[in-house]
Amino acid sequence: MKTLIIGKKNMLLWPENLSEAFIQTNIENKILFLNELGFTEDLKRNIFKLVSKDLMYANISKIIDTEIKKFQPDLIIVISPFMFNEKVFECLDNFSNIIKCAWIGDRFTPLHKNIANKFDHLFYTDSFFLEDGKNFNFPNGSYLPLAVNENRFFDKNQKREERLLFIASYTKQRMEFLKQINSIYLKLIGAKWQKDYLKKHTEYVDKNININQVVEEYNSSQFILNIKHEHNVVNGLNMRTFESIASGGCLLQDYVKDIEINFEINKNILVYNNIEELNELILKMRKDKLTMNNLIKNGKELVLKEHTYKNRVNKILEQF
Repeated sequence: MKTLIIGKKNMLLWPENLSEAFIQTNIENKILFLNELGFTEDLKRNIFKLVSKDLMYANISKIIDTEIKKFQPDLIIVISPFMFNEKVFECLDNFSNIIKCAWIGDRFTPLHKNIANKFDHLFYTDSFFLEDGKNFNFPNGSYLPLAVNENRFFDKNQKREERLLFIASYTKQRMEFLKQINSIYLKLIGAKWQKDYLKKHTEYVDKNININQVVEEYNSSQFILNIKHEHNVVNGLNMRTFESIASGGCLLQDYVKDIEINFEINKNILVYNNIEELNELILKMRKDKLTMNNLIKNGKELVLKEHTYKNRVNKILEQF
């Protein structure tokens, strides 16, 4: 069996993590990054863009078509297809003999139906997206949450600073929340936050860091904060949920409905509903190290057993 993974190259490494999991499952695969096609194709894309965007999209579709014919996969998986123009995927109609699916992690509208119809099956990282897909009469879909690459994110058993770590992009909702944390020293990492509004007990690193640096930060902080991106998520869990737990930190997760599908609250994950609960949980865990360490242990065991990309690959294969 052979699998072609199509997506964008970025700091989240979603296609790369999926590819590594297929390798672990002894399935040959290849990644096609549509935003990194090599010097010649990138130059052609920029020229076509100046002349006509339709020409640019047609050229990308041609590249996909050529890659499919060359690699001859049995399965095609497109990561976040709604980030692209629908003309990019017109070539998929030429391959009725190949199973085509998409893994969707961001909000969408009924206007994305033409793209959705290019696929035999849609996987959604958020259970709310699954319901939207049904309401919009998209093709068959199922819930498939994000996961962790356990070969990249793991507990290095090193000394941890007693601080709360948050690595994320700026949103207004997140900013307002951070301003109210008064139970612990906060380390915030991410570009373009409004640092003048942060409290004095906050260490702010004004830049985006690479994945290896994220791993090191997770392994050097006792507490890790999660606040959903209000523009992208409704019920779903992001990568930080699984990656921080696998790294051995004490995650403090804001409540979303999909937690209850994947975890047992207060047994293998800590959840807060508001700033008061967050501050109370931090103070409690700082005093009760035994409870905290048991929860961290339970969380790691669960994530490594049920929430790796290899688990997700098995679910994808079971579907077909």
